Amino acid sequence: MKGYRRIVFSILLILAVAFLHGCGGGEKDKTEKSEEKKGVERAEVVESSTVEREPAEKADVRELKLGVIGPLTGEGAEYGQSVLAGVRLAIEEINSKGGIRGKKIELVSYDNRGELEATIEGVSHLIDDEHVVAILSSPTGWSTFAPTHQINQTRTLFFSVGTKRNIERSGVYIFRVGLPDKIAVEELIKLTTERLGYRNYALVTSSVIDYSLARSYLFKNAILNEGGRVVLEADTYNTYEGRNEVDRVAQKIKNTAGIDAIVYTGNAEEGGQFVKELRRIGVKLPVIGTEVFAERAFVEGAGDAIRGTIFYTAYAPEFDERTKHFARSYRKATGREPDVFSALAYDTSLLIARAIEKADSTVPSQVMEALLNIEDFRGITGRMSFTPQGEPIKHPFIYEIKSTGEDGRILLK
Repeated sequence: MKGYRRIVFSILLILAVAFLHGCGGGEKDKTEKSEEKKGVERAEVVESSTVEREPAEKADVRELKLGVIGPLTGEGAEYGQSVLAGVRLAIEEINSKGGIRGKKIELVSYDNRGELEATIEGVSHLIDDEHVVAILSSPTGWSTFAPTHQINQTRTLFFSVGTKRNIERSGVYIFRVGLPDKIAVEELIKLTTERLGYRNYALVTSSVIDYSLARSYLFKNAILNEGGRVVLEADTYNTYEGRNEVDRVAQKIKNTAGIDAIVYTGNAEEGGQFVKELRRIGVKLPVIGTEVFAERAFVEGAGDAIRGTIFYTAYAPEFDERTKHFARSYRKATGREPDVFSALAYDTSLLIARAIEKADSTVPSQVMEALLNIEDFRGITGRMSFTPQGEPIKHPFIYEIKSTGEDGRILLK
C-alpha cells in the first residue's frame, strides 16, 4: 500500500479540492520517536493484535485498531476532540471488559488540523502503517470528504461522525453516522402541528450555508404535508452586501401577523444571535430548530433567549441510566460536558466492535457484512443500524426549553 500512497497522493490532492473546505490548526507528533509523522496520537494501553478468520484472506486482515482523524488543534478542534474522546471512552470500556475475544483494541488518532494535505497524509498513515480496520472522522469538511478515494481504493471502513452533508454515494465502505435530517424534521413538525397546534410558520434560512438550504426544503415539505402553511420565508444572508442580517429578519417577523412558530435552519453561532435579537425586540414566538440548537455555541450565544426553543437532536444526556452513566464517565475523563458528536462516536465504536466480534474477523469486507446485519443495537443515542448505502437509521429526541438550566429542558419525544 505504501507504493500506492506515493503514486496517487498528488492525484488525490487534485480530486479533493472539489469537496468542502474544513478548519485550520496544527500540532506536533505525539508518538514514540520511531514515528516521525505529525499529528499522530496513540492510546497508552494496547495490544497490537489481529482477529483472523481464514488463511486465504490473510492479505486483507487488519490490526485490531480503530483510527480517528480530525482537527485536534486550531479552528474546529472542538469537533475533533469530541469525536476522539467518545471513541477513546468506548474503547477503554471494551478493553476493561476483556476486549474482543480476549484481545484489546488499539486507538490511533491523527490531527489533520482541518487541512486537505494533512488529511490525505493522515489517512494514508492510518491505513498503510497502522493497518486499522476502520476510521472515524470528525464532521468537518476535509475530514469527511478528502479521504473518499483512499477509502474506496483500500477498502477500509470509514465512518463520518455527525456530518450534516449527504455522503451515501461516496462508496460502499463509507458510512455516515448521525441523525438523518429528513426523519428528524418530519417527526419534529408532526409533533409541533399535532400536539402543540402550530399551523402557520415563518421559515428562516441562511443561504450562505448549503445544509441550511437543504434543511429548509425539508421543513417546508414537512409543514405542507402536515397541513400547515409557510406564511413567511426569509434569508438572514444579504446577497447584495455579502453579510448576515439577523436583525432585519427578526424585524420582518415582528411585522408579519399570523405566525404561530418560527423555523430556523442556519448554524449555531448565527442561531444564538437570531433568537437573542428576536427576544430583544419583543418577539416571544417559539423558535423551532435543528440539532445545532444543542451545540455549545448556540446555547452560549442565545443565553436566556434560549427559552421557547424546540429542536431535535440525536442525543439526550438524561434520557435513561445508560446515557447518564456515559455523561458521568465523559465528564470524569475530559472535564467537559459530552455533546452529540462524542455520543455518536461512542456508539459507533461500540457498534464496530460488535461487528468485529460477530464477524470474528478484522477483514473490512467481513466486518461490513456483519455491520449491515446488525438491527438490534441500542446505544446511548437510541437504536442504530445502517442502510446498504451507509446511511444511518435513527430517530430523534425532541426538546422544548422552558427555562435555562437542566430543569428547564423538557423532553417531548
